Amino acid sequence: MDISQFSIYRNSSPDQKRQTEALDLMPFLLRVGAFIKFTDVQFGEDPPDFVFHHQDGTIGVELTDLNPKIFEKNGHLRRADFKSFNEKIGQKNSAHEAFNWGKYSLRESLDAFSVRLKDKRSKAKSWFANFPERCLLMHVASGSPFGEILGGTQEITPGLENEVADYFAKVTHAVHTICQEASPFDFVILFRESENTSNMLTFSPSRLNPYKLPMPQDEILNRGAKA
Repeated sequence: MDISQFSIYRNSSPDQKRQTEALDLMPFLLRVGAFIKFTDVQFGEDPPDFVFHHQDGTIGVELTDLNPKIFEKNGHLRRADFKSFNEKIGQKNSAHEAFNWGKYSLRESLDAFSVRLKDKRSKAKSWFANFPERCLLMHVASGSPFGEILGGTQEITPGLENEVADYFAKVTHAVHTICQEASPFDFVILFRESENTSNMLTFSPSRLNPYKLPMPQDEILNRGAKA
């Protein structure tokens, strides 16, 4: 799929933030093109951030970054530091370095995920009825939580395979549980860059998957529930 033909890349936005979001979307579009044949991607009226067009209709799309925890006083400075880190990584053309967000627990990350989802759900009330389908894209930034459940290569200490599998399953199940309250979004998709494409995992309150997007296997969810 030639994403350079999409409107967001042919007609740049004068808003720098929106243009950066369009660039962040590139690896996702390259990956999701294997499942959905989009005819165009346009900037939305903010909200939503984007409108995805395909032969059967349109999808209203919101894009957001995942923070590893709920940042309070001066927390925005970490986002500024991350932006500078990203710029340096882009100059070095390296996707293998991770930003250090500081210490955070799984519980803090799940709380931050839940708060971000709740905020986006609330804001979607003003526009969701205009689209037959709605999607929330959550960009898993370098060093952010939940990247490990999206697949890719991970080094596992020999002898700890079961413990690591239990942990990944537990995280997947926890995110899945939070996403059961994702309405009016039909899909919540976590994605992160991986070489020239992206890893992604889809969560749906209804468990419907008409586009056959990568979703957690029942085996993993059941293992996570037990863990």
